[in-house]
Amino acid sequence: MTLLKRIFSGKLNNDTGYLVFYLILLFFVISKLKFLNLPFYWDEAWVYGNAITQFINEGMHFYSHESTIELTRGHPLMFYILAFLWGKVFGGSLVSLHLFALFISVGLLLFIFYKLKDILSINALLICIAFLSFNELFFTQASLLLPEVMLGSFCLFAFYFALTNKWQYYILFYGLAMLVKESALVLFPFILLSILYDDYTEKKISYRRYLLASIPLVFILGHFIQQKISLGWYLFPAHVGHIDLNLRSVSNKFSQYYRTIFDARYLFVFSLLFIGALCKLLKLQNPHDKRINTYIKVVIFAIILFLGFNIPHKNVFGPGFILMITIGIGLLHLKYKSALQKKFICIGWFFILGYLLFSAANFYSVRYTIIIIIFYSIIFSFVLNELMKVYNWKIQYVLIAIMLIMTLGRNQKREFGDTDTGYADVIKNHKSLVKYLNDNVDKDVPIEANFIERAILTNANCRYVKEGQEFLDVESFRKSDKDVWILSNLELSLETHRKFIDKKVWEKVKTIKNRKSICEIYMKK
Repeated sequence: MTLLKRIFSGKLNNDTGYLVFYLILLFFVISKLKFLNLPFYWDEAWVYGNAITQFINEGMHFYSHESTIELTRGHPLMFYILAFLWGKVFGGSLVSLHLFALFISVGLLLFIFYKLKDILSINALLICIAFLSFNELFFTQASLLLPEVMLGSFCLFAFYFALTNKWQYYILFYGLAMLVKESALVLFPFILLSILYDDYTEKKISYRRYLLASIPLVFILGHFIQQKISLGWYLFPAHVGHIDLNLRSVSNKFSQYYRTIFDARYLFVFSLLFIGALCKLLKLQNPHDKRINTYIKVVIFAIILFLGFNIPHKNVFGPGFILMITIGIGLLHLKYKSALQKKFICIGWFFILGYLLFSAANFYSVRYTIIIIIFYSIIFSFVLNELMKVYNWKIQYVLIAIMLIMTLGRNQKREFGDTDTGYADVIKNHKSLVKYLNDNVDKDVPIEANFIERAILTNANCRYVKEGQEFLDVESFRKSDKDVWILSNLELSLETHRKFIDKKVWEKVKTIKNRKSICEIYMKK
């Protein structure tokens, strides 16, 4: 009873803070348990889960090889290797492989809470853990067999160890990050920026630090060179083909990513709180500085400009970029307790902007923003906690508000990608689809389906059909000569798909629906 009183008094000492952290972590893990035994979905199904399952069953090359390049899609192999080793030790079941992903996510939360104490206070750490673990995108990805949480974790570890001059750990984790995905390279200029800041404050150049910071480049260069020698190219050609520097394309993807991170699912509440807290702190810390009043006016103008573009056009590249730069300038002018704290918050913010621009120039996938969400959670928590100290806000109410808003936002708009827990509804539909086809359709009957349904029907590694019971003739090219046609609302609406259906030739024999996920099966009359 005394412990509960202490928690709800808002006055947390370290012991009570640890308890609250472990309660949030326990709730997070328990909430994930029901997702562990779900079959693979989306990129899990046709890339990562498929490849790792095959490697566990048949063995794998620990380098890019022509026999497996389509499985690994030309990425560095560290994620595959670690998952393969886990599977060899703990088994390749769905629960085991999803526990591997969850283990990484829990490790990230533990690292933040235990290692970032010189960046965030105990209250700010709790805010960060709640903000991150209740975020729908992170929560969904936390148990999926996909590399983005590992990439974000290793990049965060490397960034922290570089800023604290623990170069052996930096080299280890940044090298690992490079070998998880090439996009880890985006962090490197910001590591150099942190060293440049140290050189400026210390008024001397440390060539040793630049040399140590560059060592992990050897890892990724080795990967590129090995692929060039073995396969004839440095980067997977299909991925290079997705790079699009057209301004319209970049601005559209930037806008979509921006809204995912800062706007959708009631996240705009936190964005406005973040910006408002930053402006208020600058005003309180610099009461007689007229430049702060000018800065606040610029922020207000940027927000108005953002809303003006966001509401009718949904394209916020210009105003969103301006707003992020303006926020970065404000962060630079905040007062910090240490140079380490200032470097982490300010350079971390500009890394977010850099990674956002990089992602906008490449193939669009919402899950790529995981690394941004990790860094943003830390920066948001720092700024909010600084304002809480001014007004003596009680931490328990802030945590409850964060978790409540996040939960309400989670149910605001269900989607079908691998960044929304609504994917479980689609999997339920897919399992019903497979059962119906097993009961009513021969394995060699020609079937037309979307690429996801094609993967789950033809590949036992996706865990929907059993080995030796795969369907043999499934395509996804809208060919009207098929005997069975499967429609779903995964990517396009059913209305769009139905335009290809000639009702004189085809008749609907089954509708499978689970919440908003719908699947229709047509057969020739």
